[in-house]
Amino acid sequence: MFRRGAAMRALGLGMMLGVVVAPALADDPPGQVQPKPTGTKPVRPSQRNPRRVDASRPAQSAEEKGRRANPPEFSYPSPDSIKPTPLTPIPDSPPPHEGALFDLPIVIEPPDMVIVEVLEAMPGRPISGERLVRPDGMISLGFYGDVHVKGLTLSQAKEKIVLHMVRILPDEVLGLCELGPGDIEWTKIAPRDSSRVFVDVTAHNSQQYYIQGDVATPGKHPFTGNDTVLDAINYAGGLLASADRTAIRLCRPARGGKPSQEFRVDLDAIQKGDPVKNLQLFPGDRLIIGRDANVAATIQQDREAASLHAMLNTVRQVALMSSELVKATPDLSGKEREKLVGEWVSVWSSGALPLNGRDSSTVMFSELMMKTLRLVAPKNSGPRNLPVAPPR
Repeated sequence: MFRRGAAMRALGLGMMLGVVVAPALADDPPGQVQPKPTGTKPVRPSQRNPRRVDASRPAQSAEEKGRRANPPEFSYPSPDSIKPTPLTPIPDSPPPHEGALFDLPIVIEPPDMVIVEVLEAMPGRPISGERLVRPDGMISLGFYGDVHVKGLTLSQAKEKIVLHMVRILPDEVLGLCELGPGDIEWTKIAPRDSSRVFVDVTAHNSQQYYIQGDVATPGKHPFTGNDTVLDAINYAGGLLASADRTAIRLCRPARGGKPSQEFRVDLDAIQKGDPVKNLQLFPGDRLIIGRDANVAATIQQDREAASLHAMLNTVRQVALMSSELVKATPDLSGKEREKLVGEWVSVWSSGALPLNGRDSSTVMFSELMMKTLRLVAPKNSGPRNLPVAPPR
């Protein structure tokens, strides 16, 4: 009985050891069973592969670590050193046209809308959003002050804004320096090459050209960069019936040291598909649509007739007034009437007409009116209860 009990205990112990050892044997190659460590702390996955140290790289000294932690103070020019560049001249031989357009650099002018963004500014003092270019050429950066950007290109405006901000924000925040190879030495970055400051124009409100003359809707139109004569005429609603198709001119103001120019526009050739005749428009251009000569002559005759009609009405009114004056003043002599009329003429010629107020013109007009009423009043009408002229 004792032997049977001992055998049973040995069998049970063997089965327990098999349950414990079997998983280990399943994960390891045959013959390479590793005993399970006991009494050790589990190793996290992030700790299994510690950062390797390059033995070939020398250890950094305290001076190198200081240079890495504290970038040097670089010197920068004044923001006022950024000056507007002269306007780019437009070619004229031949002038830009459909199929051969000329790209003008973007120049900021009032009242353009400019967007300015700095990725990292002071906490609670972000720099982001659109800014209106004021009539004085300034844009507001709020807490950080104002910057003059009128006449600058985008790269110039970005450089000037960075130079303005470098007095307030660190170089790293503005993207003006970075660690070079080996993370030892700091490298200086040009302000216009900063990757942490962005400047762009969102609305070119200052870039416009004009359409005048016999079109449906004359006025100014925004410049998009690819506008041609045909585009402008379509934007204006087309020509009126009174327009002269052979009297279309493109007037270009002086720009970039070149004098003003005038180009004749051949609309018939443009409509037939000649791209060279379809000239490109630029900011400030004036496209003038002439009027037919017969229509212009008719309008001029109407204006002259209107002036003559007004003059005849004036003569008729003067004759009527003279006739009524003679009837109303039978007791006055011819010289007295001439004197009275002369006084009225002098008042009218001086522009002293009745006005609202108590100025000298009103007083003089009132006195002359009272004098006339007293002279033309009939003598047999009893006492003259006529108003008295206001005092001077």
